[in-house]
Amino acid sequence: MDPISLILSAVLFYLFVPGVVGYFPSGSGKGTVLLTHAVLFALTVSAVMGYYWTNVRQYIESMSNWGDKCPNGFIEKIGKAGKVECLPVGHRTY
Repeated sequence: MDPISLILSAVLFYLFVPGVVGYFPSGSGKGTVLLTHAVLFALTVSAVMGYYWTNVRQYIESMSNWGDKCPNGFIEKIGKAGKVECLPVGHRTY
């Protein structure tokens, strides 16, 4: 897990601890409050992490030190994920 997703998870967990951001009426049972916070936390984390891993993470990874070419000893090929990746060849390429 990268540091950004770890920080995002920790912040979202803190925000969904009962009583931090929102309150329920005093007549609500403890189980109801915990279940509601758990469901809202799960939905929010899945949406935020889904957005992060599909949009933001790809943008961050595209800003590499190598620019549009692969480093020495690597060539561009279609990887296991079906995307173009820099794969090692075992010898110098330039």
